[in-house]
Amino acid sequence: AYRDMVSQLADHNSTVAEDDRLSWEGQFIFRPKNQFTDSDWRLTKESGVSWLYVGVESMIDHIRSHMGKKFSNEDIFHGLDRCLDLGINVKFLMIVGYVTESEQDHREEIMIYQRLKKYQSILRFSLGSTLAILPGTPLHAMSSDLGITLGPKEDHWYNENGNYQDRLRRRNEKEQALTELGLWDPNAWHVKI
Repeated sequence: AYRDMVSQLADHNSTVAEDDRLSWEGQFIFRPKNQFTDSDWRLTKESGVSWLYVGVESMIDHIRSHMGKKFSNEDIFHGLDRCLDLGINVKFLMIVGYVTESEQDHREEIMIYQRLKKYQSILRFSLGSTLAILPGTPLHAMSSDLGITLGPKEDHWYNENGNYQDRLRRRNEKEQALTELGLWDPNAWHVKI
């Protein structure tokens, strides 16, 4: 369905005047290069894409895996390389303080941000606040199994990886690192404490 859509949009855009070309933006998943080929990337660009919003959530593979996200950092960097080559803008939507994020994971993610500086012309981050565990969600249902103690507010839970104040500190440290690298989107919704 995606290939059909971008093929039709690319065909349209190749037959009309520049002022009549269509553009679009939308949520996207970085897939392995054997699933999303160079031809797919070229058609995506020719279809008029202006922004791809990717729910990366974390730059740590094992954290994304726990969330059920089926793409690796290798897939992310391959996708970013193609976007950089083609001039496609990307915004990473992130979750700070996922239940399996340790202090070591937090530090490792900030180190990975250094590798992302080369994408500064096309990449921006949106952090939001910190992870809230909402009633009725799988994390809420699994909270005992995951060693989570729920708090009076949905984001005031804690486990062996920290508490609300730890997650707020990590969130602000991530924003600071992204700002210094020119990757922070100051227009994104965010909370700073």
